[in-house]
Amino acid sequence: PVPVARRLSAREQRDCEVIERLIKSYFLIVRKNIQDSVPKAVMHFLVNHVKDTLQSELVGQLYKSLLLDDLLTESEDMAQRRKEAADMLKVLKIKTPNEQLIKLKHIKSAEISGI
Repeated sequence: PVPVARRLSAREQRDCEVIERLIKSYFLIVRKNIQDSVPKAVMHFLVNHVKDTLQSELVGQLYKSLLLDDLLTESEDMAQRRKEAADMLKVLKIKTPNEQLIKLKHIKSAEISGI
């Protein structure tokens, strides 16, 4: 025989509501766990793999390239800045401030005139 639907008692109605709230809470927890695990999985499988292999791949490509000498040459601008810094260091090693000032004026005038 097919069971006939009947009205639920107050206690059964309350139990059904509690079960419904528990199921909704459970699914919210499951959804939150999945949302948290997706970035972790991406980090583990993609980012960490790239991080582990990137340096060796870049170094391999660098040494494979015939441009190694070009990459290691100093630019003219950097050579000029290094020379100016060395000249400034020499001036600062001079004992008296008056001698430093005279030497700095000489260096600045040489830079302006292009010597």
